[in-house]
Amino acid sequence: MKALVFTLFAGMLLQAASAQETDSPGAVVHYNLTLKCIEGGVFSGQEVVFTNVGDHSQVKGISDASGKVKVDLPVGASFEMKVKNFSETRIISIPNYPGATMNNTLQYSKNDIQFEEKFKMNAAQIAAQDKTVAQLPDTTVYKPYSALQANNVFASLEILLNDLDKKPLASETIFITGRKNKKNFKGTTGSNGSITFLLPKGDIYDMSFRYDRNYESHEIKYLLGTMDSHLQIDYIGTRETERRMRERALRLKEDSLRREKEKKEFEAYMKREGLSALKARKKEMEEYASGKRSFVDNVVLKVFERNKHWQDKLIVCDLTGSMSPYAAQLELWYKLNFAKEQNLQFVFFNDGDNKPDGDKVIGETGGVYYTPSKGLDSLMYKMAYVQTAGDGGDGPENNMEALLKGTKAAKPYKELIMIADNYAPVKDIALLESFHGPVRIILCGVSDQIEPDYLRIAYKTKGSVHTMEEDILSIGKMLDGQEIKIGKNTYRLMKGKFVQVFKT
Repeated sequence: MKALVFTLFAGMLLQAASAQETDSPGAVVHYNLTLKCIEGGVFSGQEVVFTNVGDHSQVKGISDASGKVKVDLPVGASFEMKVKNFSETRIISIPNYPGATMNNTLQYSKNDIQFEEKFKMNAAQIAAQDKTVAQLPDTTVYKPYSALQANNVFASLEILLNDLDKKPLASETIFITGRKNKKNFKGTTGSNGSITFLLPKGDIYDMSFRYDRNYESHEIKYLLGTMDSHLQIDYIGTRETERRMRERALRLKEDSLRREKEKKEFEAYMKREGLSALKARKKEMEEYASGKRSFVDNVVLKVFERNKHWQDKLIVCDLTGSMSPYAAQLELWYKLNFAKEQNLQFVFFNDGDNKPDGDKVIGETGGVYYTPSKGLDSLMYKMAYVQTAGDGGDGPENNMEALLKGTKAAKPYKELIMIADNYAPVKDIALLESFHGPVRIILCGVSDQIEPDYLRIAYKTKGSVHTMEEDILSIGKMLDGQEIKIGKNTYRLMKGKFVQVFKT
């Protein structure tokens, strides 16, 4: 006997009727789902229930003679989708594109429910299965061999890897670990980007790569008979990851040299003016504000000008390295607007108060200072003090620590705005999982590429990204696999992270 367990949830095709994002009540996406049968044909007359993950409201539809279900679903919501004759539940997320059409295809066996019930293992069979699996080595390096065959113990899983251009990703090593059995499997894709694993039944398996842990997961149930399943994964690839790591290291080295040069120039300025570091920083800001020094760009002023509707702001500002021109813009904006700003608060950070890089601990690096709005002189003194207390040291900064500690220290606010150095990666990005609440990120010094860490923060917190030219408001509502263009560059969302893609 053979239990065929094979499902396919086809990639989303989104046809936007309008590229304009909106949060207007009642806005919907036209969602079309086609139910196809693996053995041929389609499923008609099948009820599909969409349950809103947020408020548990339901939308129902019935497949027509062509196997198609057509429903309107609210934008920006996520739904559990259950088909009457299909044994699994799927999650779908609806993007914020009102009036757009979203097409998906679900393909499964006509005997899916019957297979699920007929071939379920009983308690004794499950116990025997687990006993056999426990005797396997902790790690199995996969090679084509005959010792393991798809049977009542093992299921076949074929994985097809594609790179960023949707081409087969060859010579990529995949690491697979069972959550329950704790067994590890390892294998490398062939020239066609494919590899087939034989994995013990009755577990959820996490698939990892050298630089990306738990990238994908796949469940294999306790079912009798032969089980064959197929999984297609898009991945950047280890070689491409390492190439980009080398590029990033080079950029950080160049940025370190630039910072060192600016530090020496500032020390020479202090000596020439006969000022202490604190007074020199204050005078530097005054010279920017008066026009004696010129801004390379005025992104902070531009973004605040475009977004006058932001109220009750908590502004978290990086004051490390070469952020002086942007600190001066913040000071100038404050000078012009503080009288009409209500409940304005600030958090400044410098990545550790000159602490040696080797002593910095994620989450406890330090150099984070909170202050409410107390007037122009007080703000200038605080900013100059924080700049003097530390210049950042290494390139990456403690942005997440500043957000976590700053929001904890602050009084209630409506808008959280972070002014960040686009040259500096976020050293404590791991803390993102413990942070909640939308962050509006003003990126300073953008000349070409965007630092992906900031896109990730905006996406995870359902916030926004702001550059000299544009406000990217829809980033928090993107779906995995979707792309966003910022300036001349395109970034693809892949498993919660943003990867730059190059269009030809």
